[in-house]
Amino acid sequence: MGATEQRAFGPEDGKQLPCRAGKDRTEYREPGSGLRLRVSAKGARTWLVAYWSPVGKTARRLKLGDAKTMPLSKARSAARAALTAVGEEGRDPHADRIQRREDEREERKRRAEDRRRAAQERSRRSVTFGRLAKDYVEYRRTTPSGKYKRPARRTTLLQWDGMLRNHVIPTIGDLPPEDVTSEDFLHTQEVAVQKGGSSMGPRVREFLCAVWRWIEQRPRGLGVRLPPVSPLVGLAKVGAAAKERERVLSPAEVWRFWKATEDEGMLGEALRFSLLTASRVREATELPWTEVDLAARVWRLPAVRNKSGRDRLIPLSEQAVTLLRRVQGQGGERVFGDRSHLAVTMDRVRSRMGGEHFEARDLRRTAATLCARLGADPFTVALVLGHANPDTRVPAVTGAYLRWDYGEKVREALDRLGTWVEETVGRKAEPGDVVSISKGERA
Repeated sequence: MGATEQRAFGPEDGKQLPCRAGKDRTEYREPGSGLRLRVSAKGARTWLVAYWSPVGKTARRLKLGDAKTMPLSKARSAARAALTAVGEEGRDPHADRIQRREDEREERKRRAEDRRRAAQERSRRSVTFGRLAKDYVEYRRTTPSGKYKRPARRTTLLQWDGMLRNHVIPTIGDLPPEDVTSEDFLHTQEVAVQKGGSSMGPRVREFLCAVWRWIEQRPRGLGVRLPPVSPLVGLAKVGAAAKERERVLSPAEVWRFWKATEDEGMLGEALRFSLLTASRVREATELPWTEVDLAARVWRLPAVRNKSGRDRLIPLSEQAVTLLRRVQGQGGERVFGDRSHLAVTMDRVRSRMGGEHFEARDLRRTAATLCARLGADPFTVALVLGHANPDTRVPAVTGAYLRWDYGEKVREALDRLGTWVEETVGRKAEPGDVVSISKGERA
């Protein structure tokens, strides 16, 4: 303590006073002011003011500050202010300080909570609809789901990627889910129609609905907040679905098709095989040898590769078996090897045919039509195509009792188809469009 401070307190006040704060402490008292200086055994010095609290009805010592940093003049001013609050205002500075500290703690907690909520909100809003749409595509890439409880097909994934890149992300990709409205979905459909044509609208709408339902099933896991009203409510349709295709190859076109695929290697053989079996192009081009039994002349198509989600036993005609033996050992595990260049192959085949445009999937429609023209009834054609309900006239409950698969009728229809194709494409000259292919007749 400085000389001025020592004289101010006087040696007569240097006696040991009761100190509730602990032992080995000495307090020096300034007469009449209530100001005190507490000195610890280790030399720490603290200014205090002593008073009687009208609130707590008890004697108080209020800390004013560290004597090393607070001069005597400021300590006296602080003591006078404290005693004025007690005497004139009836307040307890100690209670005020406790309340002030409590208020400060509450304020710090409130600010911390605000910062936490703001960070959570930033994190939530950083999860955009575009990012979730990409997550949905990745989810469907590997996780069995949907109507047939299987991962999405490669072509479907490619279509979704295109929708994301061209229509969804440029339009609403940056919006957090809680801000998405039906107007946003409607605008996305309109953009899709402008860029991709009328049929793109329904496709994009179906994709948006699938993504949103996926989000609704797991909002907490995705860390998102949903809007009070789903954007699917009242969502209008924009554009129109593509018209059902009716393209069927004529006998002359079948002849030209067979000639056009001669130099296309394995993929050309895969297209021919699709026509001979009335199968979907993907099912044929991705055929593994493990599904083929050449001795029994059957193709065991599992449910995971079948659009209808059912195991199928497809009879193979002599022509189909001959084709398979011809390519045996050339494509590795898959009968026809890699199908990645199918689109390029189809372009060359169409160019060589020089006729009306057709797509690979039209081969299945052509095969079904030819089976009917060769004498197969609609029920048998439906079985050839592998439809789940080949005859809508038969009650569904009947299927629980009727377990016959009519395999002989399917084999007979495909054998007739194979024979007709062999005879038609074996002609030296291109046949006319009108060729007799009635049951029991040769073209």
